[in-house]
Amino acid sequence: MLYKDLKCTYKPDFSMQNGIANDRWFAAENGENGFRFFTAPINRDCGKIAEDGSHTLERDLLFLDIDEDQTDLLRTYAADYLEYGKTKICLPYHYYGAVITSCNNLKFVSSAEKEIFHEKGETPDWKYKNNYAVMKDGSYTLVIITDGKIEAIKNGLEVKSNNTVCKTVVSFYIDEDKTFDIAEDLFNNTSKVIEKSEKFWEDYLNSCPISETDDKEFKLRQYWHWFSALTNVSNVEFNDFPIYVAPARPGGWLGTWSNDGPETMAVLSLTNQSEISRSLILSYVKAAINDDGIHSWYLHSDGEGCYGRHGDVGVFSHGVPCIVHTTDFYIRNTGDKSILDAPCGNFTLYEKLKKYMINFFELRDLDNDGLIEWRNLWETGWDDKLGCFFKGATLEEWCEMAANGEGQEQEKFYKENQYPVASIVEQVYTLWALLAMKDMAELSGDSQMVSFCEEKYNKTKNCVEQKCWDEESGFYYDYNVREGHLAEAKSADAFYYLFFEKDKNRIERICEYIKNPNCFGLKYLPMQSADAEGFSPTGYWSGGHWPREMSYVALGLHAAGKNDLARDIIIKALNSGSGNLFYEVMNPYTALPTSIVTKMAYNSLIELALLCIENKIDWV
Repeated sequence: MLYKDLKCTYKPDFSMQNGIANDRWFAAENGENGFRFFTAPINRDCGKIAEDGSHTLERDLLFLDIDEDQTDLLRTYAADYLEYGKTKICLPYHYYGAVITSCNNLKFVSSAEKEIFHEKGETPDWKYKNNYAVMKDGSYTLVIITDGKIEAIKNGLEVKSNNTVCKTVVSFYIDEDKTFDIAEDLFNNTSKVIEKSEKFWEDYLNSCPISETDDKEFKLRQYWHWFSALTNVSNVEFNDFPIYVAPARPGGWLGTWSNDGPETMAVLSLTNQSEISRSLILSYVKAAINDDGIHSWYLHSDGEGCYGRHGDVGVFSHGVPCIVHTTDFYIRNTGDKSILDAPCGNFTLYEKLKKYMINFFELRDLDNDGLIEWRNLWETGWDDKLGCFFKGATLEEWCEMAANGEGQEQEKFYKENQYPVASIVEQVYTLWALLAMKDMAELSGDSQMVSFCEEKYNKTKNCVEQKCWDEESGFYYDYNVREGHLAEAKSADAFYYLFFEKDKNRIERICEYIKNPNCFGLKYLPMQSADAEGFSPTGYWSGGHWPREMSYVALGLHAAGKNDLARDIIIKALNSGSGNLFYEVMNPYTALPTSIVTKMAYNSLIELALLCIENKIDWV
């Protein structure tokens, strides 16, 4: 059984923020002897208070401390539980609750008591009755039921186990009666609830396509990626933004980017969770693209987009069109054409995507040459990319001006410091989206939109191949729009463009850089060439290795006929972590992680690329 096989055991690294999750909440490691249970908040005013006094859109509900020395204690992680020593924590799927069995004493402290959250100055109190405890914490009710003994302690309560196996359940909801119903069901029907969760995971994992192999560990590694894609979906119906996918729920930000989020939705369409994929697509488009067809670069976990939001560093940032490709990918793999006619705010899904794609070129190709331009912070997603964008001002200065600048001061900053870039990655996203939009236009009988997509596709592709190619070095570069010349630094997204490249001579010249140890031929392929000025192996995009991005590299190599090279790169990315940990960024020389984020949802794109390489599915 896959459910029983999907386990990993290792000594905990408390800097990695590991934990377990279902679609309701997450239990993350919190130091050496405890966990914090958190969820997305109901709305912006229900988040926790940051050090600067602002709200952050993440809601800690409980802190659990366990009376046991865990410093050297191995932890075993599985699909819906973890265990170590005399303690087991289970988060049954689809439940607003957790089951904890332990021979140790458990201490529960609310987030409000930890002074992380206060709603309207309230200080919640625990109320006790026999083996029950209940607390109102702002908009939430929390309930604890145990067969141990409850005692009051400062700022919370303690469950005494008396050194026997003690069962304790915890639930949360916004309605007090519903919270008790959940807790009592978990407590009285524990075996049935856990069996239901086990069956859910068994059925899901069996629906996930993988690269077949006799190597058990390699198979399990693939299933851990599929697991991660699903556990980063938040599905809490009473939230302002009921369903969405975060890049990494324990990573400190619960929103979703316009590139990574849709890619994960696409992956889930290949499993028995295609209905979740459908819901995610509709929810995302409704929230992220406004009625004028303007797409926010990112969404917060309450469904508010960054674009036009005063004080947000993404106030001017337009999203990339990955959601367009995702929608077409979903249709091709599920056969569900009806999604195009589904209501999505004031428009159908098709009408909104069409409006967006037309508007996209008006907003992002201001010189009308066919190349999409990165003009505002975050666009393309390449925060600290080497090149001309940050030539006039640093990333920190851009953030400060975007969030706090006003009027003439802001206009002056943009005039002096804006160096628009036609980034290769954006051209690739755009070409994939145009192919997808053409497919959907044909399904909708919209011949005018078919012609629009064909015209834009040819124009963009021709412009990339004429304007971004350097014959002397044999490589594609980003284009410095302001100064009218190619950028100096080589970026790995040139390999993405191999997906469209037909010139065999260009293909060979580009691929030579993958093998060159002075450029991209390091232990792991970096996102920018090692010989570039400013290259940093511990940087973010300025030299780090991104396992997820190897999916695009592999897709390009596969399309260019370099299948063996594509497979080598994607398998190395697949195995870059261990157990249930997936790194966002790594040092390309040492293979050590340079970010603490784990369980990356969008790393599941690696599975999708591997399936494409094996000709089991088509990317476009």
